[in-house]
Amino acid sequence: MDSWVQEFIPKGARVGGIFLHDISTKRRSARSRGPLILEKWSGQDKVQLHPGAIRVATTNWNASASDPGADARHTELENTEWKRFTVHKFKGSATDAWRIVDDLIDTLLGLPLPPIIDKFAGDIILLIGQTGSGRSNFAKVADESCTAVVNDKQTSTSMEINYYTVSCSRPSRSVVLVEAPGFDHLEKSDAETLACIAKWLKTFCTRDTTLAGIIYFHDITKDRLGASYGQVWLDHLSPETARHLLLVSTKWDRGGSSTREEELKSGAWKSAICRGAKVRRFENTNEAAWRIIDDLLGVQPRLDLHKVTRGLSGVQNKGEADAKMRH
Repeated sequence: MDSWVQEFIPKGARVGGIFLHDISTKRRSARSRGPLILEKWSGQDKVQLHPGAIRVATTNWNASASDPGADARHTELENTEWKRFTVHKFKGSATDAWRIVDDLIDTLLGLPLPPIIDKFAGDIILLIGQTGSGRSNFAKVADESCTAVVNDKQTSTSMEINYYTVSCSRPSRSVVLVEAPGFDHLEKSDAETLACIAKWLKTFCTRDTTLAGIIYFHDITKDRLGASYGQVWLDHLSPETARHLLLVSTKWDRGGSSTREEELKSGAWKSAICRGAKVRRFENTNEAAWRIIDDLLGVQPRLDLHKVTRGLSGVQNKGEADAKMRH
C-alpha cells in the first residue's frame, strides 16, 4: 500500500479513507480496529489521514436482513471503537455509496492542505525580487523542463507562489526553487507580499525543513531598486540569514552597467553585504544558474526556515516604525 501511495498520490494532496466492515461478522475481532490503524498509517511520510477524513461503512446488510443483532453490533462499534469517526450503513445501493463519498469530499474540501515540501524534497532556495527581475527565467534556465512561465511584465496582479524541483547533471542532486510574488504589486503593498511569503512557507513546508538560501534578483538595467519593504528587509537581515543571501543582478545582455552595480554595492546593498551577503551576476546561461545555486548549497549549516519566516513577518512592523521616525 505504501509503494502504491508513493507512486500515484501527489504530494500535498488532501487524502481521505473509507474503511468497510462486514456487519455479518458476529464476534469482535482485530478487523473492527481497522479505522484506528488507517488513522495512524502514512505512506512513506507522504500521506497522513486526518481522523475527520476517515469514514467507516458497515456492509453486507442484505445477508444480515434476518439477523436481529446486526443493528446492535453497528451501534456498539459506532459508540466504542469507532466513536471518533463518522459511520455509515452501506446497503448496496448507488445512493448509499454516493452519500458516503459526498460526505467525505465535503470534509476534505474543508481541511487545510498539508505541507507539500519536507526535508526530503531537496535543497530549498527562495527566489525574491521585483516583478520582471528574472525569477521565473532563472528557474527555466536552470532546468529547461521547468514549468515556470517567463514574461517581461514590470508590474504584477498575482500573489501566487510557485515552486519547481530542478535537477542538474550531477547525480543525486535536486533543488526546490520557491518563486515568490514580485514586489511592486498593483494591489498589494510590499509588506503584504513579504507577509504572504512567510505565510506560504509556514503553511506548505514542514517544521523540519531547512533553507539552503535566498536569491534576491535585481534587473541591472533599472535605476530603481523598488520594493521599499524589500529594502527594509535587507537592512534588518540577521548575519545568519545574510550568509545565505545572494544579491543577483540580471539582464546584463540588455545593457547592464558596472557603474550601476557598484552603486548598488555601496548604497542599497551595503548593509546586507556587510552582514555577509554576496553579490553575483547572472549571465542567463545554465552554467551561470548552477554556479549561483552551488554557491548557496556550499553554505553550512542550513537556515532554519521558520526563523526566516519570522524575519519576513517582522518587516512590516520595522518598516512602519522607520516611516514614523522619518515623519
